[in-house]
Amino acid sequence: MTSQETAEPVHVLVWAEHVEDQSNPAVREIYPATMHETIAEALRRILRPDVPATTATFHDPHQGLDADRLNATDVLIWWSHLIDDRIDDEAAERVRHRVLDGMGLIVLHSGSLSKAFRGLMGTRCTFM
Repeated sequence: MTSQETAEPVHVLVWAEHVEDQSNPAVREIYPATMHETIAEALRRILRPDVPATTATFHDPHQGLDADRLNATDVLIWWSHLIDDRIDDEAAERVRHRVLDGMGLIVLHSGSLSKAFRGLMGTRCTFM
């Protein structure tokens, strides 16, 4: 048996605001299955079939970032752009604590301006 066959699956959560793909027809045309589901589906195809890639959005209960979901996540892929300021401080803090506890974090697009990422970096993370 190879180490890949015996390894525990990596639980990936793709989180997104889910704003532009609802409100912008051009974005909906490019990502008819939503941005977050497109990313998760690509991961499902590329990675081993037993790698769970799930999705959550700002519109889910607890903004998709409740403690149980984060505790079951090995890698969080974060996509944000427009509503970083609307993420609850508590949700951002839960993400920060999980990353410091070992959860992987991949920040996409303008997620570098998110509360969670800025909290981890200890700066405003502005471009100017």
